[in-house]
Amino acid sequence: MALGKSSPTLIVFCIIFAAKTSDANLWDECWSNWMCNSWQLECVNFQCACISPYVPSMDNAKCVIGIDGVCERYQDECYDPNAHCNQTNSWIGTGSWCACKEGFTQDPETRLCAKNIGEECEADGTSCIEGSCVDGTCQCPAGLSPSQFGDSCGVAVGGTCTDDHPTCADPYAECQGSGSLCECKEGHQAVVREEDGMTVCRTALGGACQNAAECAAFNTSCELLRQGISACTCIVSYVPSEDRSACLPVVNHWASACQEDLQCTAMFGRYSTCSNNICDCQIGYIYSAADFGCVAIHGVAPRSNSESVKLLATTLLPYLPTEAKIAVHEILDEL
Repeated sequence: MALGKSSPTLIVFCIIFAAKTSDANLWDECWSNWMCNSWQLECVNFQCACISPYVPSMDNAKCVIGIDGVCERYQDECYDPNAHCNQTNSWIGTGSWCACKEGFTQDPETRLCAKNIGEECEADGTSCIEGSCVDGTCQCPAGLSPSQFGDSCGVAVGGTCTDDHPTCADPYAECQGSGSLCECKEGHQAVVREEDGMTVCRTALGGACQNAAECAAFNTSCELLRQGISACTCIVSYVPSEDRSACLPVVNHWASACQEDLQCTAMFGRYSTCSNNICDCQIGYIYSAADFGCVAIHGVAPRSNSESVKLLATTLLPYLPTEAKIAVHEILDEL
């Protein structure tokens, strides 16, 4: 046979061989890497196997990114079907990993993604992060409540902690040990949530906040006191109660009903008081319509506007959070 010519039989054999071996999939027989049908595969011990960091899928049909693994490409799939590549940077591979999809949380034991409490589920085949699927919804075990995001179960506010369940469901509540009650942390107070009747902890007056929904008392707002500092404060025409658990309306008509002194002093000055649930003057003082407040019985000159502002500000100072006190002092210095 001439050296420059190829045997027809050899050419046909090579074509057939390439057609049979260049599309080998996971676990198929191989003799070299080029015979495996994917860049995710390599030939190991004469079988097409997944290249690290890829691992075989649950059904052993393809290569996927393992649990907590870093995603290399946009088309990468995760081992857990309830997880996806959570891209946090513009470049795949520099900050993307397999993370649970919305509504799922990684089970610390199985490392697989389970449905959060409150998510819809099926009685058979659905794994809930805690508890079980009841009436089509993932629910906590009896006696426990879901956390803020439904990713765990804990003791409800007011409930008793045990060795098996030592933590509170509410992030702003805590237990002091087994057998103790789950109580709101300092700076927070327990309120009953209207939508479901559940007791939760909210920020007390004077506490830092991001929005009014975080504040415990009614008639509050999350007020920006100075750059970067916001606190739960009573809205206009309301003042904090002595225990800072509620905002009470300022009394704007003399001798009207009240609960605490500050409701009267905020409007009628430091010499007014709440006596027998009615705004009245302290002993030695009498109400003056011209002064719109209590004055000494022997009479004093009417207050100027700046004096009235100073009186009101100094009256409210003891009831304000630290940040607000600083701001009020700055205003008083300018008067």
